[in-house]
Amino acid sequence: MRFYHILAVLLGSLIIQPFGAFARECPAVSTKASPVDAAIQRPFGYRMHPILGKAVLHPALVFSTRAGLAVRAMQGGRLIKFEAAPDGGGFIWIRHSDGTELRYGPLLASALRFGACVAAGAWLGETMPAPLTLTMRREGHRVDPKRWLEGAP
Repeated sequence: MRFYHILAVLLGSLIIQPFGAFARECPAVSTKASPVDAAIQRPFGYRMHPILGKAVLHPALVFSTRAGLAVRAMQGGRLIKFEAAPDGGGFIWIRHSDGTELRYGPLLASALRFGACVAAGAWLGETMPAPLTLTMRREGHRVDPKRWLEGAP
């Protein structure tokens, strides 16, 4: 099973395009609930970089998690990409019918396959000891997922 996960991570970027166009076929119901039962550790936004000494954009929400927590999809869509995480596990990208993309990770375990339709609230995987990050892209730009969670369009 581990071999297939590694193979999926390595080949993930090669198969993004065929499935991206079909996100409209997946249910677009959203839960507007946090993807994991944990508090936000670091918000999306600019912060002072300790080495560079200048403001740098941190383009994700970081949740304070422990290993083994269930991560759930916030909105229905199609799984379009796996990215390998440096410490093992990986990141999952889901594209929604409105073109918004959400990246969840790093996740230790996930049984999803490329192109799979994911329903809102569906189990995506389990958290690793590293904190869970949630990144959102809309029209190629990174946007704050917390605003979306709070009901902003």
